[in-house]
Amino acid sequence: MATPTGANTAESSQLLFMSHAPGAGKLAPRVETDVDESLAGKVLGRLAARVDGKRGDQRDGRGTAGVSALRRAMAANSRGAQGRSKRKAPSVDETLEGASKHVGGEAPPVVVVGEAAPVRDPSFLSLMPGAFATPLRGWLVTLLHTLMIALAMFLLELSPPLGLAACLLATIELLGFRTRLVQDACAGRAKVRWPEASELGATLLIAFVASLWCLLPAVGFGLASWGKPAFYTGGSTSLVMRAQRLVNPKPAVAVEGAAFGHHTLLELEALSAPEFGTAERTSAEVTRDLQTGVGQTFRAVIDLDRASPLGLVARILLLAGFLVYPMTILCAIRLRSVYAAVYPPIVIRSALTAPGAYLIVLILTLTYAAGALAGAFLGLPALHAALGSGPGHLVWILLQAGYLVIGHMVLAGLLGRVYLSHKLAFGWD
Repeated sequence: MATPTGANTAESSQLLFMSHAPGAGKLAPRVETDVDESLAGKVLGRLAARVDGKRGDQRDGRGTAGVSALRRAMAANSRGAQGRSKRKAPSVDETLEGASKHVGGEAPPVVVVGEAAPVRDPSFLSLMPGAFATPLRGWLVTLLHTLMIALAMFLLELSPPLGLAACLLATIELLGFRTRLVQDACAGRAKVRWPEASELGATLLIAFVASLWCLLPAVGFGLASWGKPAFYTGGSTSLVMRAQRLVNPKPAVAVEGAAFGHHTLLELEALSAPEFGTAERTSAEVTRDLQTGVGQTFRAVIDLDRASPLGLVARILLLAGFLVYPMTILCAIRLRSVYAAVYPPIVIRSALTAPGAYLIVLILTLTYAAGALAGAFLGLPALHAALGSGPGHLVWILLQAGYLVIGHMVLAGLLGRVYLSHKLAFGWD
């Protein structure tokens, strides 16, 4: 009685079946290759050997985490390459037909077999509703994070230096929360948990390494296209003057008509307007100037005809960094290795492994970023004009904080489900 094989049967099962075929003879021994023979595998192997050599000279045990992370990245790279090179296994009928040729040309015997259902990953579309329901499942964690972001934005108006520090801490907390959400989504866990303090250090390292080749090149070429005015301390368009406005947006003298929210308006103007005015203006005047400055900046960004060559390179690098940034974060978090975040073959090949799901994540990420910018630079002036400076600013703080937290949680859940829906194709486990 022969053991049937399906399309997804492992190669070892095929060899076992063939060895029991009548007249098949002795088969060649199976050769397993665990090392990627590509140029990337050789480079990583040489780097691992060098790290192991240096590791032997250290007596305090440092460097163990780096070697382990590098080996995980190498193993994932090897498994991913081997998984895509697997050939389709022959069916039962094809195997019996080949074996019958050794028997004497007789017809293969009729074998009644049962066919097992192949193991498949769930589709990404079927997992999407779970990602959108993430804020509802963890409604208490969502509420606490929303209040935390709102408090940081409120402090930004009362005391700009203290508010900037609070916004920085809140951003770090959100990054750690994203790491925890992506890990849970990759593992198929539905529970929303608060990030641990031990994860924040790894989260900062991942964000820093990912920004090195996703954001920093575009920023460098952008500053180069800006030229000397970006570093000239006397002009209102320089980076130095903008940094001073962010830290201290308070006017030198009291301005009549400067209500609650005036400081935030001045800071947003320094971030977005090509050239910002003095702080001694009413809130209505700052709102009008902010809307005008945002429009001018947007037209300058999309006007490619007037852009300098360095400016065009900066735009191209920014677009390329955006296309790979989500997958960079997924590779680093899932493989627990910053080496995976800076190794382009792993990131690009992983993105091409799940093109449809990853495209949906990119579109929703772009929509989320556009909504956040529109809420900050367009929604705030509109609420100030409609409800007044004080009430309008409070409403904007609550709406903006809720949007940032909820959207952040949904995107993290979707990113983890990209892996969950293509787990076998990635071959990381």
